[in-house]
Amino acid sequence: MDGRGLAGLVTRDHSAKKLSAFVASLRASGKVTGTVGEVTGKLVPMAVRHGRTGIGNIILLGEAAGQVKPTTVGGLHSGFLCAGIAAETIESSFRRFRPEKSGGEGRLSSVASTHPVTLASYDRRWRSQFGREFSLGYSLRRYYDSLNAKQLGRLFEAVAEHRLHERALGWKDFSFDWHGAPLRRLLVRSGILRTISP
Repeated sequence: MDGRGLAGLVTRDHSAKKLSAFVASLRASGKVTGTVGEVTGKLVPMAVRHGRTGIGNIILLGEAAGQVKPTTVGGLHSGFLCAGIAAETIESSFRRFRPEKSGGEGRLSSVASTHPVTLASYDRRWRSQFGREFSLGYSLRRYYDSLNAKQLGRLFEAVAEHRLHERALGWKDFSFDWHGAPLRRLLVRSGILRTISP
């Protein structure tokens, strides 16, 4: 341990200003006492990609494919799983190659790799696995983004008051990597959202 750490946040606007305020709050609480090193930032696309993500000999992954988790703006879990699907699809595509003999040496024909349907199964497979999760997550994200600071405060107070977070951790199907269904059950079905209406 060298006393260094990473800190960051996700925001829709004024990222530099809000990061400075966040770091200032960490200093005020005594959690940050030294100097702040390099500050970096990037845009994270938050939209469902409706176009194809696997066609011909091209495959899109991660942010380029719209595989960002809507609820946390993360993507390690979905990225790793989709990368696995991509690898399996590419391997399957290579298996469709046919060796051709030329001068006693074997070579691979790339005809299959450029056919439009060769990698199309990748798109179908990852959407089959994550489509409903992402769709539900985006609905929840849009609702969350529509709330003002006062409403967000009431939401977290209501969750704590009714101990909904503890209830969720007790569900057998609860998973940190799959947020859509648990959040929908937690917030919508519990009726907790009615308590934060203006």
